[in-house]
Amino acid sequence: MPLDHLKLYEKEWARHYGKQQIRSRAVKEVMGKFSDGFFNEVAASIAKKDAEKLNTLKVFLSTFSKHPFLMFKILRLFGR
Repeated sequence: MPLDHLKLYEKEWARHYGKQQIRSRAVKEVMGKFSDGFFNEVAASIAKKDAEKLNTLKVFLSTFSKHPFLMFKILRLFGR
């Protein structure tokens, strides 16, 4: 009986979080291929922004403005 509960939990977890987990892993794999120089460049571009107004969207937009090819990679991941 306990095994049935674990299987049910796993199924429910996958239904709620599975797609997000797969996408997050894919983004991590894509980003892991970039050099330290790339991340230093991104950090330098966002360091000029007001930290109080900085959010994830602004970081992505700043990165995409300098590296538009990245948007296609990320959009492909989220199109799954």
